[in-house]
Amino acid sequence: MKRFKIRFYAEDDLLCRHSNIVIADNHSDPEDVYVETDSSTNDDIIERHFDKETLNKAFDLFNISPIKDVRETRTIRRKSSNVIEKIQNLSSSSLSDESQPLENTDLSVEDKDILITGLKRLLVDSTPMETIRLLTIVPDTWGRKRIEKEFGCTQYQARQSIVVRKEFGILPIIKDNRRRQGLPQDVIEKVIAHYCSDFISRQSPNCKDVINIRQPDGTKVSVPCRHLLMSINECFEQFKEEHQAVFVGRSSYYSLRPKWVKFTVEHSSCHCLYHENYTLLTKALSDAAEVPMKSVDIVNLVVCDDSKMGCMHRNCQDCCNTLPSVAIIDKYKSLNVHDDVDYMQWQKGEKSGVELKRINGTIMSLLEEFDSQWSKYISHC
Repeated sequence: MKRFKIRFYAEDDLLCRHSNIVIADNHSDPEDVYVETDSSTNDDIIERHFDKETLNKAFDLFNISPIKDVRETRTIRRKSSNVIEKIQNLSSSSLSDESQPLENTDLSVEDKDILITGLKRLLVDSTPMETIRLLTIVPDTWGRKRIEKEFGCTQYQARQSIVVRKEFGILPIIKDNRRRQGLPQDVIEKVIAHYCSDFISRQSPNCKDVINIRQPDGTKVSVPCRHLLMSINECFEQFKEEHQAVFVGRSSYYSLRPKWVKFTVEHSSCHCLYHENYTLLTKALSDAAEVPMKSVDIVNLVVCDDSKMGCMHRNCQDCCNTLPSVAIIDKYKSLNVHDDVDYMQWQKGEKSGVELKRINGTIMSLLEEFDSQWSKYISHC
């Protein structure tokens, strides 16, 4: 504690109740009063008084009224912002003749700091391309290093913002040319239809093997699962042969595979060459007759009883000589055997392995193919 001597010159002079000064009770001279106060409090009072006088001197240079009451913080901030703007205008006019003076606004220095802080937060949450676009609002005099330092961006973004501002101006619409345009909708539909064709995939025989697909309107539709009959690489090669005028990359073709088309093959049915070719023949006949049918339906038309080994091994006297073509014509009398039809068949390739080939012919040639493959197919069943 320090001891100070305070002299009162008039009866109306009173001490401020916020000064934390304590008057001693045992004073002898009414004109001379000794008080005890904290040294830190006294230093704060002196420092505030010095700051007030300094601001008033600065205000006087620019013909601004001085501070009367330090409690009017808004007025002090407004006057201080006016002084700062005038100093900046004087600095700009003295350094360069081409620079434009700053516009007078009602924003204080603190308001501008808040706006700059918000801009920095926006840059953090923006994409790289959007960051480059926002950085074009910085002053023209700023270089790459200062932009990188002030906003914490990368060196590439700071450099590109300068280039973009010089070529396109402030806040232009930037297009990322590195990204390729997406495939047309008709091409996407062709790829999906190719995956779902019976030559490429087969529907699961299990009626419960479905998957829910969400539609654009938000509803869900149950779609039966399908299983690829070949590798996806073979599917892609087959697509290129069937759609030579359509350009689709391998990765794009792979990514367009529908969710309900699976790689795995179900174990409830055989996928050997005999079964596959006969299934493809049945699919072509079903499309031509406009009647849904399966390979088992052809078997039931030809044999007496598919549960008897004699009928299935062609040892039955009643059905051993029956041909599929005769049974089919008797069943579907509306078929015109001279109509054209296309069907797919697995055949041995020129080099190695087997290839899926498209065959053009008539319904009669299709029925003859049924007869030629019948003996191998029925014995394999």
